[in-house]
Amino acid sequence: MTVKKFFGHLLRAGGILMAVLAGGCGLVFMVVDISFGELVLILGGVPCLIGIGLFYWGKNILKKENVDVEKDMSVWD
Repeated sequence: MTVKKFFGHLLRAGGILMAVLAGGCGLVFMVVDISFGELVLILGGVPCLIGIGLFYWGKNILKKENVDVEKDMSVWD
């Protein structure tokens, strides 16, 4: 496993955890009391969006890693 692949998987796992936990916590507070709506969107929505961004950043790194490996393998064809 290369460093790029490890870092890509690390970003994806961290992004999923961040998005699910922040989004789930925000959802619970929205269900309990809707008057916290704006506060929940600010305090829970921003980390959730950052988590989604980390997930897609990791996905992009892994996609680039696969393209690099295919280019390296084409030398042997």
